[in-house]
Amino acid sequence: MNKRIQGLMAASVFCFCAGMQAGKAGAEVVDKTVAVVNGEHILLSEYKKVVDPILEQYKQTPKADLSDEKIKELKSKVLDQMIDDRLLLQEAKKQKITVSKREVEEGVKQVKTRFKDEDEYKKELIKEGLSEEKFYKRIEDQLKQIKLIDAQVKSKLAIPSSESVKKLFDNVKTIADGKELVDVSTEDAKDIETLAKLIKRKYSELARVRHILIRSGK
Repeated sequence: MNKRIQGLMAASVFCFCAGMQAGKAGAEVVDKTVAVVNGEHILLSEYKKVVDPILEQYKQTPKADLSDEKIKELKSKVLDQMIDDRLLLQEAKKQKITVSKREVEEGVKQVKTRFKDEDEYKKELIKEGLSEEKFYKRIEDQLKQIKLIDAQVKSKLAIPSSESVKKLFDNVKTIADGKELVDVSTEDAKDIETLAKLIKRKYSELARVRHILIRSGK
C-alpha cells in the first residue's frame, strides 16, 4: 500500500469545539475554525452549511432518534467525513491528480438529472448558497477523490493470484463487519484497514450526507 496513503490516514487532526464563544455585547460573530487538517482550516461556516441540512433532513425521518447523544454523534460523523474529504484532496494534490473540463461537465450533468428542470436546479444552487463556479469546483474535487481511491484500490489489487484475492476479500470483509483480523501482521493489518475504508467510501452513496445537492429529486 502506498506509504503516502498510510501517512494520510494516520495524519493528526486538531479539532476544536464547533460551538461559538460568546463575545462582548454588540460584537459581531466571528467565523471560527472547527478543525485543522495538515494546516488547512475547516471553518464553522463551512461545517454549518453541510451539517444543518443533514440535521433538518434527519429530524424529518419517521421515528428518528432525536436524543442529544444521537444528534451529537451525527454532527461528529459529518465533521469526520469533512476531514476525510480534505485529507483525500490533499493527497490527490500531492499525486498531481487532475480531471478534465469534460469530466467535470459530465459530473455536473449527472447531478442535473436529479432535477426536473434547469429552474429547479438553479433554485437549489441558491438554496445551498452556491454559485455555478463553486458548484463546478465541488464536482471537480469529488472526481479527484474518486480517481485517487480508484488508483489506490487498483494498485493494491494489481496482478494478484486468485487465492490472494480471496484472502484479501475475506480480510476486508472481516474489517467491514467490525471483527478483528487473525494471523495478520501489524503492517498488513494497517494496509487492509486502509483499503477497507477506501472501498467503503468508493462504493457508498456519492450523495452522502455532506455532499452537494443530493437532497434533490424531492
